[in-house]
Amino acid sequence: MLQRQLESAWGVLIPGGIVAALLCLELSFSQWRVLIVLGLLATTAMLYHKRLRHFVLLPSCVAFASGLALVMMNLDNLK
Repeated sequence: MLQRQLESAWGVLIPGGIVAALLCLELSFSQWRVLIVLGLLATTAMLYHKRLRHFVLLPSCVAFASGLALVMMNLDNLK
């Protein structure tokens, strides 16, 4: 049942909320990079796990949203 719900928008809204909360912490550039790497490693590990494979969108979306946040932070520094 939970698997069906995560196939919808919840798989993107939950990680988006996590990244929005992390933006309030004002992490440094290197901390964001570590977060992105951890998300990508978790995605790779979850691909090979039989039960966790269904939830692979969660860490990959955190990594993607963190990358977007990092780009937005760097664009603000260029002004």
